[in-house]
Amino acid sequence: MITAGHCGSATWYNTRTNSPVYNSSTLIGKTLSGSVSTSTIDAQLITANTSCVTWGRQSTKNSNAYRIYITGYANPPQGAAIETEGATTLELTGTVAYYDVSRVVGGENLSDLDLVTAIPNGGDSGGPLVYPTIYGPLGGGTRVGWYENSSGDAWGVAQLIDSELYTFTVDLGDTILPNTSSTGSSC
Repeated sequence: MITAGHCGSATWYNTRTNSPVYNSSTLIGKTLSGSVSTSTIDAQLITANTSCVTWGRQSTKNSNAYRIYITGYANPPQGAAIETEGATTLELTGTVAYYDVSRVVGGENLSDLDLVTAIPNGGDSGGPLVYPTIYGPLGGGTRVGWYENSSGDAWGVAQLIDSELYTFTVDLGDTILPNTSSTGSSC
């Protein structure tokens, strides 16, 4: 799994969507040693013991048990519709306002970013940027913050998935592939 690098190295646990309280029986995985990158790419890789890749958001719809199975990954282009999720703002929809830009976010000079109209709050970092397509929902990146220009215009900031995967492939020598397993009962 990929999340924001500035979240810090950790052991990661899942929580119930209606009760985000630490529970040591729900281990997801650990930050892969050497994968935290915050100089120009704000991302880290988490090892997990499952091949089922899901966007497990807390839905603002009637059911909190809603899951989207990610079918692959791609960078959403400028103007594309996107969906995001975060621990504080929950589910948001929007569009890509600016594609593949560099900005100072949280004191870091980051590159390969999308600025999106879905604006997060503190605590949303590491949440998914999902790109709905005719091929299914694609992983598009992770939320890393927000950006405000001198005129007061604001956007959510997402680290693009290709830059994250390229960084980990180069740094760790591993090839990261999208999920190709079926979404059977083991998920």
